Amino acid sequence: GSALRGADYLLDLELALKAADTAAVREGLRGIATLRSGARPGDVALDVTLQEAILQLALGDSLGATQKLDAALQSLPTFGSDLVSRPDQAGAIVRTMKLRAELASRQGQRETAVRWTAPVLTLWASAEPSLRQQVDELRRLTQSN
Repeated sequence: GSALRGADYLLDLELALKAADTAAVREGLRGIATLRSGARPGDVALDVTLQEAILQLALGDSLGATQKLDAALQSLPTFGSDLVSRPDQAGAIVRTMKLRAELASRQGQRETAVRWTAPVLTLWASAEPSLRQQVDELRRLTQSN
């Protein structure tokens, strides 16, 4: 059956992935893509877009994840004021940029890696200790390419 069950579909897909049911995850992501055909990236909450990209990466679909992240990041103005007024969405901005920078670095796309690393380093310059390691790792990634 379908991995999509209403509002909890992301949890369902994450549980399917944890159970190694990659077919259910692929089916679920395909179903989501079909439902959203014609939608703008800003029509879907950024934290949801980020979670879906992470699922795609877990399935080995780095191209699909990269395209999803690029579409969202290039369309930030279409997300509306919730993007900065809701903590879950504001946090997703930085995490989305960070993931895109990491993917670009892995793919040898230095310019893109630097483009998305710079704002992350700025926004997390005074990060709490739990984030400092991530900041340092991201800085090293872009310096080594």
